[in-house]
Amino acid sequence: MKCPRCVQSIHRSASQCPHCGFAITDLDAQYGSGEVQMQRLNDVAGVLRIKERLKVRQWMDQFEKNFPQLFFSVHYAALDEMSNIRQYGMWLLNHAVYEDLDISRPNNGGVLLIVDVNSKVASISYGYLLDAFLTEEETFNVLAKAHPHLLQGNHMKALGVIIS
Repeated sequence: MKCPRCVQSIHRSASQCPHCGFAITDLDAQYGSGEVQMQRLNDVAGVLRIKERLKVRQWMDQFEKNFPQLFFSVHYAALDEMSNIRQYGMWLLNHAVYEDLDISRPNNGGVLLIVDVNSKVASISYGYLLDAFLTEEETFNVLAKAHPHLLQGNHMKALGVIIS
């Protein structure tokens, strides 16, 4: 696992990053310690049209058919300047309760894409089940391919690149 603050490798069960001192309790103090009720597609920024939302949900359903132990979720938001998108993604994935997801799919098998529409920055967070299968380099490469589309405001094209 990588520390969401300094991006150094840390043991999954470490209560604090040995490199920078980061602890999940730091995020709980910033964002809260309670559960966050949400949908797999959480478009609080309102960037997608109704038809696009339906298409994204179809992509998510197909992802879950292809990978029955996993799920994919997207959170479009307008984050404030103080928010670190990587840290927020880790916190949200750990506190999210997905209302439209079967309980047999725990958050440690989740992939969460967060897009900050203010800064046009995106981040991928993923659960512990995927640690052995995904690397920072791989997620960076996927986001890099989608980034030009995000800069142009073409969220469907960007999401299509990421989820496929």
